[in-house]
Amino acid sequence: RDFSVLVTSAARIYAAGAHFGSTYDGAQGAMTTAFTLVSSAPASVVAVSAGEEHVAFLDSQGRVWVWGRNAEGQCGVDPSSARSFASPVRLSALDGKEITAVAAGGWHTLALARDGSVWCFGKNSDGQCGAEGRRVIAPPVRISPELFGGMSAVSVAAGQSHSFVATSKVRLRPARDPFELFLWFGLDCGRFLAFGKLRFCPARFHI
Repeated sequence: RDFSVLVTSAARIYAAGAHFGSTYDGAQGAMTTAFTLVSSAPASVVAVSAGEEHVAFLDSQGRVWVWGRNAEGQCGVDPSSARSFASPVRLSALDGKEITAVAAGGWHTLALARDGSVWCFGKNSDGQCGAEGRRVIAPPVRISPELFGGMSAVSVAAGQSHSFVATSKVRLRPARDPFELFLWFGLDCGRFLAFGKLRFCPARFHI
């Protein structure tokens, strides 16, 4: 919200806009219209994603880094121990997972591992982390593969209060329909799938 981040060809992160507690230019709570180097980030960034008030990015070793507000666990750390991070920190809970992509939603984050597993952390009040009965998820948990057909994920994306996972089936299928896309969030599934129960419901799309 009110800020932008980008990665250059030199594998460095630059940011502009609201600082939401960040100190990337040494001015907490200030605003800037010029993109400023996030000097505390490693010089090996390959991907970055911005949420409402947090940022997640990936380095060349498949490690996840985060910074910004963590009031909902969106940085992957229990908010009772840290409400925000003023500069990037490595999310050690995902070390060794060989993460290949990250997607920051409103107040949650998805991480895709090389083995096709998907990990989520942060706000889950609308089921955006694919789990029932937990409002906040931190540290990261693996999303049950059953939510996306038991298949390996190839791509992830996150919105304000919802999540997407694209899968590629291992078994043969027509070339015109090589992928499936799954979406989940909290809703009254009685309108669609169940019988009036409030459930966290994955919806499937062929693309």
